Amino acid sequence: MDKRKKCIILLILLISAFSKAQNFNIVDFGAVSGTKVINTAAINKAISNCSNSGGGRVVIPAGEFLTGTIYLKSNVNLHLEQGAKLIGSLNINDYDLMPEGYYYSGKNYMGILFGNDIKNISITGNGIINGRGTSFMIQNTRFAPSVEERQFTRQKEDYRDNKSLEDGPLKFNERPGHILTVSNAENVSIKGIEFIDSPKWTIRLGGSEHVKISDVTIKNNLLIPNSDGIHVTSSSYVNVSNSTLENLVENSGVLKSENGQILIKSSAAKSLVASTINSPSQKKKLISQNGVIKLVSNTGTLKAKKHKN
Repeated sequence: MDKRKKCIILLILLISAFSKAQNFNIVDFGAVSGTKVINTAAINKAISNCSNSGGGRVVIPAGEFLTGTIYLKSNVNLHLEQGAKLIGSLNINDYDLMPEGYYYSGKNYMGILFGNDIKNISITGNGIINGRGTSFMIQNTRFAPSVEERQFTRQKEDYRDNKSLEDGPLKFNERPGHILTVSNAENVSIKGIEFIDSPKWTIRLGGSEHVKISDVTIKNNLLIPNSDGIHVTSSSYVNVSNSTLENLVENSGVLKSENGQILIKSSAAKSLVASTINSPSQKKKLISQNGVIKLVSNTGTLKAKKHKN
C-alpha cells in the first residue's frame, strides 16, 4: 500500500474516531428508559463529559427518561432523537433550589433544564420534554390570594372568593420551576422540541444574547398558574420563529414588552403561531388587535397571526 493511500485511510479513521468521540449517548452513562429510574445523575454526567471534552452532542435516544434538574453546559448540543421523551420527576426533591435572589425571592425550585453563564449551547431534535405540571396541582381547588392581599384590590374580601371558577388557576403546595431556564448565555439555539405541561413558565431566558428559538411547540394546561410560554428579559438579538403556543394561561393572544423585555404570553382556545419576533433594539412596542399580533420597532413591523385550526 502506497503512502498516499495510508494517509487517506488514517484520515478517515481519525475523522470517524473524532465523530464518535463527540457523541455522548446518555445510555452509555447509565440512563435507563422506563417509569422507575431517575436518570438525573446519568444525564448530567454525559453533559459534563461532553463539555469537558471540548463539546459535542449529548444524545437522548428513543424512550422515556425520568429526570430531575439537568444542568446545561457550554459547547453542548442536547439532542432528542425521534421518540425521545424527557419526563420530569414527580418528586419535588429531585429538583434543585434556585439560588436566593436569582430573579425571585424566597424558595423556588429549578425545573428540568437549567443553564447559567454558558455559551454555544443548543437543544435540538424531534423529542418531547414533559414537565408534568398538572400532577403538582391540587385538583378541584382554586388558587386565591390571602385575606391581607385582597385588601389591596377593588373587590376587597370578595376578590377571588371561594366560588369555583372553570378557568382556575389551581392551588399547589410545591412545584418545579420553568421547564427550561437559560441565563447569562450567548449563542443559544432551541429547535424542533415539543414542550408540554409545564409547571410554571415554559422557557425562561434572561440576560442572554443571540438566541434562536424555532419550530418548537408548547402545550400547557390552562388551569396551572403562570404556565406561560416564553419569557425573555434583559436580552438582545432574540429570534422566535415558526413556533406554536397552545392553551397558555393569562390573557388571550398577548405579546408584551416592558423596559426592553419581550414576553410571549398566551393564547386561549386556538393556538398562536409566532412568525418572527426579533428584538435587536430596546425601542419597541408590542400590540394585539383583532387576533393579529404586531411587533413595532425601529426596524419595521413584524406580524404573528392567530392560527386557524
